[in-house]
Amino acid sequence: MISKNSIEARNFVKPHLTKMQDKVFNVLVIHGKPLTAIQIAEVLDKRINAVTPRLNELLYDSHKIKIVSNTVEIKGKQKSLYAVRQENDPIAKREKSWKDKYFDLSAEYQQLRIEFEELQNRKMTLDALANEEKK
Repeated sequence: MISKNSIEARNFVKPHLTKMQDKVFNVLVIHGKPLTAIQIAEVLDKRINAVTPRLNELLYDSHKIKIVSNTVEIKGKQKSLYAVRQENDPIAKREKSWKDKYFDLSAEYQQLRIEFEELQNRKMTLDALANEEKK
């Protein structure tokens, strides 16, 4: 059972939306239909560069919205449609940066080198034992 203090502590530290995030989120709530970043920017009378980062924060950090479709074509360009995320919708995850991928591969490489060296040592031991048995 979760204590009252735990619930209060969680509510205290849970992420709160900034003013701009709240504005972007409210546009999606009020319209009730999926919108592109450009459409949201037009409703808010803001530049697209002010809206896109807030959409990414709402999508990846606070998980308040979702991408409905990546394949909407507007004026010959592919656009994403954003909508309010329901509780049972999957959570969006950021793709790893090249640095994170590099460090993952580097760690994997180091582990494989260690395993390879262990196998070489075992082989040398087995070869030495085999040579002694032949004598």
